[in-house]
Amino acid sequence: MVWHQGHHTLCAHHTMAPYLTGTIIKNFFHCQRQAYLFAHGLNFRNDLVRIGELLHEQQQSKELVFEKIKVDDIKDSVLIEYKKTSSNLEGTRMQVLHYLDALYEKGLQLTGKIIDLTYGKEYIVQLTEETQAELHQTKKIIKEMIEGTIPEGKHRRADCKGCSFKDYCWTP
Repeated sequence: MVWHQGHHTLCAHHTMAPYLTGTIIKNFFHCQRQAYLFAHGLNFRNDLVRIGELLHEQQQSKELVFEKIKVDDIKDSVLIEYKKTSSNLEGTRMQVLHYLDALYEKGLQLTGKIIDLTYGKEYIVQLTEETQAELHQTKKIIKEMIEGTIPEGKHRRADCKGCSFKDYCWTP
């Protein structure tokens, strides 16, 4: 698979579709192009990403790894996802549902909690039959997007301002 982006050429060799991570699911709700690039191995870090990482470190979370998922923390049957802000709340909700679903399949029934570190807000996420069906439909859509061609970028959106992919998308 070869992508052409202005003067940039990215090469990736896959024999199978990338595994859907919680980050890819979250990114899909922020920007499909970002999710696509991330799924195919392209990842940039900027100052905002580093600030978020520092905020995570201050929480002294455990960052637990279960097979192919990595969660910030689990306390008293509550899976905790720390975020710098809740600006992509729907994406983060789906990310947490992805983690809850994966752990449910392993026999763990947990509740999810998103903690907005900037504004001190907390959001509870429950895995129900309805949210599980919503998650599975969303994952199907994301997989189809990832297996297709790169989504169009450059949508003059305010969200692009702080995006770590901005320079890639906007360089001629």
